Amino acid sequence: MKKICFTFAFFALLAIVITSCGKTEDVTPNPAKVEIQQPVEEQTPQGFELESTENITMNHDLMEKYRASDDFQALDAAQIDWDQLVLATYKDTDMKAIIVSFRAPSTKVLYAPYINQEFKSIVMEFKSTATVSANTTDQAFTGNMNFYKPDGTQIASASYAENQFVGAQTFGLERGYWSCVGSCLSNVYQNSSWWIQLVCGSAFGGCAFGANPAACIALSGCLGGYLGWCIGSCI
Repeated sequence: MKKICFTFAFFALLAIVITSCGKTEDVTPNPAKVEIQQPVEEQTPQGFELESTENITMNHDLMEKYRASDDFQALDAAQIDWDQLVLATYKDTDMKAIIVSFRAPSTKVLYAPYINQEFKSIVMEFKSTATVSANTTDQAFTGNMNFYKPDGTQIASASYAENQFVGAQTFGLERGYWSCVGSCLSNVYQNSSWWIQLVCGSAFGGCAFGANPAACIALSGCLGGYLGWCIGSCI
């Protein structure tokens, strides 16, 4: 019960004021970027609750904007399955996110939230190193949760053994936007596996253990509220 309460508490959108990555100037609050008393890196990400998802095509207005962005130009587009495009929206925020899986058997997913009239993409990966059981929904996670820049440069990684957090690291990031995002995500790591499995259900097992693109997209939409919180707070 304690874990369940803690999980749902993560999804409560708090009306608090935030400074991004130690900035001292006043920031006008908006649904995707709010002010807090301490640097973003030291906060527990609050997350945005997933409201809905819909399948879109490359002709969607937001996708056309994304194709004109620097993030899109940095991608290795041939590795991505553009037939699996999904648009996610989140409750009580104007943030939207484009989600698309890499081609199987990869468990990487591109997550591209549109915040403050710009895209800030990140690639996430669940990489299991355990033997897959018949019931992947209940299987404990052993492996790594990894995050990458659009160009494929890894920014952070966390390791788990049987759902237990082992350790996390960031990779040579100078202080700035990506350092802020990596540090913010590190606050998600320590309790990540069990609550992701609880809240995201079969999507976790289908992605982490089955490399199912649809499951990876669903998992990214579920987890994406935390990614969006970190990204929006670090811009």
